[in-house]
Amino acid sequence: MKVIRCVWQYHDKKDDLGPVFDYFRYCANEAIRIGIEMNFSSKYKLHYQLYHKLRVDSEFHSKYVYGALECAAARLKLYKKTLKKKKDVKKPYISRNHLIINNQSYKIEQDTIRIPTEPGKYLLSY
Repeated sequence: MKVIRCVWQYHDKKDDLGPVFDYFRYCANEAIRIGIEMNFSSKYKLHYQLYHKLRVDSEFHSKYVYGALECAAARLKLYKKTLKKKKDVKKPYISRNHLIINNQSYKIEQDTIRIPTEPGKYLLSY
């Protein structure tokens, strides 16, 4: 069993994180599309096939690609499970703004969270 900690952070930095949200959503939706085409639902197969394609020519932090592939793998697994029960299931698509990053990517100091946006650049939220 894997333990996951979820931290909800309400902030006023929506405009600053907008490009990061868009990049995460693009990576996850692209992974879902290719996963359905090639019949992949494993996080490791998705990573092996897509990481370099999604990482090339990107100025964003590489941790977002890992998170997007995890998100896509979870959606694909649920899609395949539902497809066995119902044949007319819609293909999954991520439309909501969210990020999945591991616990070593961000840092919490007192009341401030430091989120990486680009390599060497961070966004501070109070």
